[in-house]
Amino acid sequence: RAADQRGQQRAGHRTVLGSRAPGVALLLIAVGAFIFKSLEFVVAGYLFSLLVGLVLVIAFLFHQGAFDAIRNPKIDARELLSFSLPLLLVAVTQYFMSWTDIFLLGILASDAAVGYYQVAFQTSMLLLVVLQSANSIFPALAAQLYHDQKMEKLGETYTVVTKWVSYFTLLGFLFIFAFKTDVLRLFGSEFVVAETALVVLGAGQLVAAVAGPSGYLLTMAEYERLELLNTIVVMILNVI
Repeated sequence: RAADQRGQQRAGHRTVLGSRAPGVALLLIAVGAFIFKSLEFVVAGYLFSLLVGLVLVIAFLFHQGAFDAIRNPKIDARELLSFSLPLLLVAVTQYFMSWTDIFLLGILASDAAVGYYQVAFQTSMLLLVVLQSANSIFPALAAQLYHDQKMEKLGETYTVVTKWVSYFTLLGFLFIFAFKTDVLRLFGSEFVVAETALVVLGAGQLVAAVAGPSGYLLTMAEYERLELLNTIVVMILNVI
């Protein structure tokens, strides 16, 4: 019971720390946008929030005793790198991929087109809320089930999670498809021209949701190199 209480206290401490950095970002961005009306202040506020997040992460790790292992490390460097290096490359590849569309549009199209596209893209990203929520829970479950060699249970968990993520995302896509004009008009009447982009991007987000937390499943089941290959291929296709 005492161990459970300590675990709950640590989880609560982590939750509080994790909620502060986004709160700081929202507060400073709002101040810069609505009070000072300065883009420079918005950017500076966002960067400052990242610094706050970094400080809070370091404080949390210190509180958990993560730095104690530095004095007497017991780590198999080869095993650690063989697992973490592909994941690092996956994260870097995904980051570059997330900016590919804006970068290429900036070269091939007008500034106005970039703005229209960005509104459509950010709106379509709302369809991934359910998938992102599942992604925050599924990796820990998948890792535990895989470690315990409960493959049938792991398959059932993945199936159930993917099914419900697909159902809710499909409902969201149908709503956006039916009311795409009204949704885009919230940003201004001039953004209605991005209707086709919104539908196409929404369909793409729906496909991602139907696949479920597949990337995390591969990673938790020791197929991180396959996930790296998948990500590289997708990035190349995205550029094309």
